[in-house]
Amino acid sequence: SLLFVGTPTSPPTVEAARLLADAILPETRRRLGDTVRVELVGPYAPGLESLAAPGVEAAGFVADLGPRYAGADLVVVPLRVGGGTRIKILEAFAHGVAVVASPVAVAGLEVVDGRHLLLAEDPAGFARAIERLTRSPDLAERLVGEAKRLVRDQYSLDVVVPSINAFFARARDRAGSNTMRP
Repeated sequence: SLLFVGTPTSPPTVEAARLLADAILPETRRRLGDTVRVELVGPYAPGLESLAAPGVEAAGFVADLGPRYAGADLVVVPLRVGGGTRIKILEAFAHGVAVVASPVAVAGLEVVDGRHLLLAEDPAGFARAIERLTRSPDLAERLVGEAKRLVRDQYSLDVVVPSINAFFARARDRAGSNTMRP
């Protein structure tokens, strides 16, 4: 079970969902058999429901993602372009699901290929990585453990909130020292 979570209303996310359903899934099925399925979760753009086919479920908006993560073997994020935060990746890490992603999908995160997740750049590469994790549960378990540690040590509220507070304190101090005094 391959899970794709996002808000596929932006062109890059729509493209990633289509790539997963139209190219990565068929290549993965050639390697692992027809039982491999994809679940696309998130409020989707008009026309994306056309991806729903045997083995592909376009679930749309889901209020609670916990059960979706719990039911997934892997999270797949084949973004080719994009920006913003990498919440999809960190969320999958926090839920304890192994991830296969493109380098674009993890840009800006302190992740290492083969330590926290597997990286891939094209449908064949994604299929190889999916096959590797499917056939090596020990590797998937190790990646999940390292990814959870990464979230805890670098991206948890216990780490992020003090950093944000310190940033604002420095900005306040600089602003105060730059004001003109009579």
